[in-house]
Amino acid sequence: MYLNRWRGGQLGQLLELGALGQLTISSPGQGVNWAPGSTQTIQWSGGAATVDLMLVDRDRNAIALVIAEGIPNAQRYGWAVPATLQGGNFMLYIKDPAGAYAYGPVFSILPGPTPPPLGLPSPVGPPTPPVDTSPPDPTITGRPLAISSPGQGVNWAPGSTQTIQWSGGAGTVDLMLADRDRNAIALVIAEGIPNAGSYGWALPASLRGGNFMLYIKDPAGAYAYGPVFSILPVVAEPALVRPSAVGPPPAPSMLPEASAPPVMAIPYALGPPTSFVTPDTTTSPLTNLFSGELLGFPMWIWWAAGGVIVLLMVMKK
Repeated sequence: MYLNRWRGGQLGQLLELGALGQLTISSPGQGVNWAPGSTQTIQWSGGAATVDLMLVDRDRNAIALVIAEGIPNAQRYGWAVPATLQGGNFMLYIKDPAGAYAYGPVFSILPGPTPPPLGLPSPVGPPTPPVDTSPPDPTITGRPLAISSPGQGVNWAPGSTQTIQWSGGAGTVDLMLADRDRNAIALVIAEGIPNAGSYGWALPASLRGGNFMLYIKDPAGAYAYGPVFSILPVVAEPALVRPSAVGPPPAPSMLPEASAPPVMAIPYALGPPTSFVTPDTTTSPLTNLFSGELLGFPMWIWWAAGGVIVLLMVMKK
């Protein structure tokens, strides 16, 4: 009996051609819900002397985890479902050294419980303590805690060193940075430090800017939140000035001198002239009457012809 291979992910590597009839998974059944953190019984029939059990993530088509390897084939196995296992749809996969294997029906693992909130103060209400499962030490007593620095509206820069100041409390204290915008603990500044009333804190240079509060507590169970202050955004480094692709700019002495603005060319009303004749101012007009030319003939010929015509007209009278 042959099956088509399932392809993709780790599941495709596990599916070799083989006989399914030798192994059969009977529990968990189709549609069963198992809870993270619970202990369940896996049951099957058939197979060789030892078997391997694996959990297949049906949604992702991949092996989620190896439950057991090389266990005696007792036809049943008690499995403590990990409390951190992510919920979803799964199948059990079983195989033996002889090459027989089988898949069980699809069942569900329920989503795990949601972790309790950190208990940061409400924007409109008084602060509440974060969840702390450790019981307070009744032998330790101290004054109420109060944070005096940083004050309301103070700005601290990433990478700088600042002094945190407080009063009250027991022998040691824990300091934490609470992200006011996200209502969550951003980081633990110090734990179990002597209650000296002040602490020099080197802010991480990579700390994200925003609105924050300091949270302090002592072993006696006392705690306090400081006022809201700001951590400035990280200043971006200036961009590197890279050389131009066409070479460096010229030196100031090589720059071209400023030239006069061009004369605006105003168009003629009847179009531009075909030529521009510069008038001759070296000779008088009378000189031109005798030494010039007309229609290619010297002016004296025209004057002589005119004189002959005048003489003929006088003689005719």
